[in-house]
Amino acid sequence: MNIIIFFILSTLYSKFFGNIYIHFVLDDKIGVKFIRDRGDFICKIGCNNEWFFIEDVFFVIGKTYKVEKLKFTHMLESTSNIILENLNYILEVFNKKNYKKTKDKVNSLEEKRSIKWD
Repeated sequence: MNIIIFFILSTLYSKFFGNIYIHFVLDDKIGVKFIRDRGDFICKIGCNNEWFFIEDVFFVIGKTYKVEKLKFTHMLESTSNIILENLNYILEVFNKKNYKKTKDKVNSLEEKRSIKWD
């Protein structure tokens, strides 16, 4: 059994708005941000200071995932579990060999979303 350790890089909690931000890192490979902003839950995965919505990353690896609106602690747990279950795929799309292709696919998804809203 391999042990995987993510380290907490930074946290932020706004008592007034109830906003929460937690930034985890796995060595120099990837980072994961969990955000609760005005009741919306967001998870982003990235490296090289570039961040992508978890839904887009999962699309690139050929899976579907949508962050659920649960209590923040439940969202953190369920999303963390799905990331760990798919960590090898995630690390593969973020490795040096595949990173540009991943970034291009995610940018294409973002463009399609912006066209849809225009």
